[in-house]
Amino acid sequence: MSFHRQIASFRCAMAVKTNGAVVRTVAVVMALVPLVAVSEDRPRELPKDGAWARYFAESEMLAPEKRKFGSTTVLLSFVGTVDDGGEKCRWIERKETVGVGDDSKSEIIKVLVPEKDLWESDVPFEHFRRGWVLRVNGQISEVQKSQQVVLHLNFAPLLLWTPGMLKDSKLDPDQVMDVAFQKGLLKGAQSRTGKLALPINDYDFSKYAAWQHPDLPIGCAEVHMTREFFRNGKKSRESLTVFRIQETGADAKSSLPDQN
Repeated sequence: MSFHRQIASFRCAMAVKTNGAVVRTVAVVMALVPLVAVSEDRPRELPKDGAWARYFAESEMLAPEKRKFGSTTVLLSFVGTVDDGGEKCRWIERKETVGVGDDSKSEIIKVLVPEKDLWESDVPFEHFRRGWVLRVNGQISEVQKSQQVVLHLNFAPLLLWTPGMLKDSKLDPDQVMDVAFQKGLLKGAQSRTGKLALPINDYDFSKYAAWQHPDLPIGCAEVHMTREFFRNGKKSRESLTVFRIQETGADAKSSLPDQN
């Protein structure tokens, strides 16, 4: 699987299950639910180095015809802090794995981003300092400055819990979801909806619904990412990727320790 094919297909993985059953309860939220910004219920700073969140996800083409894509597991990790040119920056990694056990293959992206941008910006990779990609064939290459859109599309669904990424989002008071993951049930996760600030071009944009939960130290309970592609002013394709939280932790180490 190539780096650019990942971007094109947004490959994802299996649904979360509890006792063999998928847990995704959607309910109408009554007027008692406060319309507050999600940041009031979440940490007011980025998680410490070592924090990670792993997702199962699944993706499909919605139009012009319905078609399921392959599945992957996606891991977001904070793996280092450095001073770069007098500015505090954070190393973050995205690891996408296809298959399980000996048959699994992974592709890893490691990128250095100013901490202020990562927390406050809706285009946090606009000023990224440097980055690396480990491909499934073992080849390591440097991320080029022209690939900020590629970085954005890879990382954005995993960062839809920071104030910057959610600055123009809206609370959807009609959607509440209970999401099961390995540490228990996240009850009453609330959805925020919006559009990514950085489209690929004038004919392609992404919109999202991201379910927030205050018990998560990092990540979202669930993210629905819809991409629409246009040609000659008409929609030609539409795809949906769903990321569901599997587990979080605080012991992440860089998979590319020599690339800094």
